[in-house]
Amino acid sequence: LGAFGVKSNADLLVSNLKKRGIQATIEERAGETKTLYLVQTGPFESKEKAVDFGAKKLTPLNVEFRAILKK
Repeated sequence: LGAFGVKSNADLLVSNLKKRGIQATIEERAGETKTLYLVQTGPFESKEKAVDFGAKKLTPLNVEFRAILKK
């Protein structure tokens, strides 16, 4: 749902989503020059279910999303 260079920005998105009943987590990903904080929701049984969830729950909140298969 978002990638942030500042953890407090990721925390704010997670907090706002939780207020609307959407569970979200933050994954910390260290890069060569900086750390990114990835906000995500799920897991889902399939990409189609993830897209359906996004269309029903996130789009009405004007939250952009992209379904990504996580291995």
